[in-house]
Parts: sequence; C-alpha cells; structure tokens
Amino acid sequence: MLNLLLAIDTEALKKALEISWKGMLAVVVVVGIIIAVTYLMLFISKKAQEKKKKKEEAAKTE
Repeated sequence: MLNLLLAIDTEALKKALEISWKGMLAVVVVVGIIIAVTYLMLFISKKAQEKKKKKEEAAKTE
C-alpha cells in the first residue's frame, strides 16, 4: 500500500486538485445563483399577489 502512495506523481496530483477546487467552486456559485433567483422570483410573486389582492379589495368597497 505504501508503495502505491509513493508512486503518485505529485505534479499531476497538484494539477488535479487545482481543477477539482475550481470545479467545486463553480458548482457552489451556480447553486447560489439558482437559490438567489428562486428567492427573487418568490419575492416578486408575493408582491404581485398582494397588489392584486389590494386591487380586488378596493373594487369591492366601491
């Protein structure tokens, strides 16, 4: 087992780790953007629903 660990090319490992962290960062950023857009759409939807409800209430009182 030790021979297998010692046979690892450290330069290749460094390159692989560099690619890996960049990929992981990209995934986290994309998930964050999706969450932000979802919350934004929810906020806009609630505001539109409240506006529609107020408009209906104003029409009933007239």
